[in-house]
Amino acid sequence: MPSIHVVIPGIESLKTSLQLTSNDTKSSNEKDMTFFRTHGKLSMEVICDYHPIHLMTLFLNPRTRKMKQCTDYQRNSCLEYIKQEMIIFDTLDSDTQLKNNNKSIRKISNDVNRTLRIMQQYYEQQDEQNDLPTTTAAIHQSEIDNYLKFGIDKLDELCSSNSSSSVDQEYNPLHFWKHHHTLYPRLTKIAKRVFSVPATSAAA
Repeated sequence: MPSIHVVIPGIESLKTSLQLTSNDTKSSNEKDMTFFRTHGKLSMEVICDYHPIHLMTLFLNPRTRKMKQCTDYQRNSCLEYIKQEMIIFDTLDSDTQLKNNNKSIRKISNDVNRTLRIMQQYYEQQDEQNDLPTTTAAIHQSEIDNYLKFGIDKLDELCSSNSSSSVDQEYNPLHFWKHHHTLYPRLTKIAKRVFSVPATSAAA
């Protein structure tokens, strides 16, 4: 069961509990605690600097994908991290596919002129590089937009509304990615990687 996706909700919930209300100054007991609550919240604001992986797990949890707890800057930064991860996975997949293609070519066309083969590969790679900035970026953005718009598992949503708080805390976002990997292939790969990091191992 991944745990890193509960870091930001847990910390933000604690910050909220430390906020003062108009009723807090009416009680003498609450007045005594005002100093500690105020300075406790300020200390958390200074100490708790979220690592990119915390932001990504918040985004990749379908229940918190809108990142309402975060600032606009944090949300935009997170999306940039996600896009960088997409590029990395695409590059790895492309390298693997290229190696496999090269092996197949060698097996079935040993008699093909070596010079011609090199030139063909060169031209294909040039075409792919020319398409990369527009086509790939559009595909990545489309996958992100679709996830933000439709990325809630209706079955999970129904179960969540009918479940107790203890059951809800055991929600595993990886179940969503397991069942929707064909819809969001790149995001699924990123989710598998970031959710494998224990909450205690990530920087805070």
